[in-house]
Order: sequence, then C-alpha cells, then structure tokens
Amino acid sequence: MAGETRVFNSKFSLTNLLRKTRLILDKEGRIIAVLVGQPDDPKWIDVVGDAAEVMQEVQRLGIDMELFADKNLRHRRGEFLAIPVGVSFGGGQTV
Repeated sequence: MAGETRVFNSKFSLTNLLRKTRLILDKEGRIIAVLVGQPDDPKWIDVVGDAAEVMQEVQRLGIDMELFADKNLRHRRGEFLAIPVGVSFGGGQTV
C-alpha cells in the first residue's frame, strides 16, 4: 500500500511513525535506540518552528558578540555551531 512500509513483519504508516515512540532492538531484544514520536497536536509544528527560530537568533547574537571560538563554528563536522560538552572517558577522539 502507498505510504506504508513493512519492517519486521509489522505495518506502519509514516504518520504513525512520526507520532508514536518506536524502539530499535538488536537481535537479542535489547534496546539500542529509540525514535521518540511527536505529540498529536496540530500546533506542534508551530512550537518546533518557534523553538528553531529562537535557537537561530541566539546563535546569530552569539556570533555578533564574538562569544563562540572559531573552532566551535568551523570543525571537522562542517561549518555550524557545535559546542562540545559532557564527560569523556579514555581520552576521546584525537583527530
């Protein structure tokens, strides 16, 4: 059927995929990833759009005020803002 895909013997539509949380399991049934669905709310796309606009404006202001190091704006993953944070074990990647 159009708009449906068969995966692991179960049918789901693209709309259902976006709205429902799906678990990605390995062959032993362990959860290795989760696709988190979106709320069933017609205003959700506006909420997400507004949040994206705010984040873009914060980035523009940060660049204008020179708050970000050049290495955070241009790096091995491309030319976009990425600020590394978190805990690293074993020294992390060096290249």
